Amino acid sequence: MMPQNAPQFTNFGEAVQFFYKFYSASAPDRFERYLTAAGGRHLDAVVLYRWNLELCEALLPSLHAAELTLKNAIHQAMVKHYVTQAKPHFPAGSLPDDWWYPHFQDGSRPDDWWFESEFEGQRFLKLQDLGKVKDVVAQLEKASKKVTTPRVVADLSFGFWVELLNSNYTESIVVPTLLTTMKNLPADKKTQGWLRDNFGKLRDLRNRVGHHEPIFQRNDLRDLRKMAWNTANEIQQFFVYPIHPMCRFKEVAAADLKAQAGALKGRLEKDWYEPYKKKEEAADA
Repeated sequence: MMPQNAPQFTNFGEAVQFFYKFYSASAPDRFERYLTAAGGRHLDAVVLYRWNLELCEALLPSLHAAELTLKNAIHQAMVKHYVTQAKPHFPAGSLPDDWWYPHFQDGSRPDDWWFESEFEGQRFLKLQDLGKVKDVVAQLEKASKKVTTPRVVADLSFGFWVELLNSNYTESIVVPTLLTTMKNLPADKKTQGWLRDNFGKLRDLRNRVGHHEPIFQRNDLRDLRKMAWNTANEIQQFFVYPIHPMCRFKEVAAADLKAQAGALKGRLEKDWYEPYKKKEEAADA
């Protein structure tokens, strides 16, 4: 969208130069990276910005599959390990499904497993992670939504679940998860170190993509995308089949910027400049 005080332009190149200068003023450091990479050419910098947006969009399906796989694998493992099986620390059924929340006397929250539960005499979740759960519950209650296990699991961030792979939770969470919902992982991936490091990389990339930060110069995108799909498929195929067909990453990243520049410029002109010109012409009529 062009600002209301935009001047009239005689061609697309002039409009792009104005667009770049106007919007780069709001985030000069962010836009400077594109201009530098484009050799100071405003049109190519805007094209590069658009290409970066498309790369971010194209990575979302694989990152979404990885996030869904991790959070559901951990949650299902906790329920299976502590709720449906007898364990030294928890007799069968003594830990409710919602392993995070203090269940009420009327049994209205029988699915949580996270709030006031203990493992070997210690609070199940560390205070920092427990606080994240409480924040989600508070947000649901503020929105007048019923607090249910599926909603809490869905609303907890990718980062929350990755934190559950660190050394604070080796025996209480990681080992039970590897023995149950992640038992089909290949041997080289079936370690806490591999899970923590690689899901950590996917979380970081998810954060960059979610904020549309520049990723076009990274050389690890193909490997991370492949790893996300493969790991999701090895852990829980359910999330791969409906999501994978939506992935456009190979198409978007198939060629370098120079090869795609013409098509990208065409989309920019069609999506942005032509609607602006029509609105400008209508105003002059």
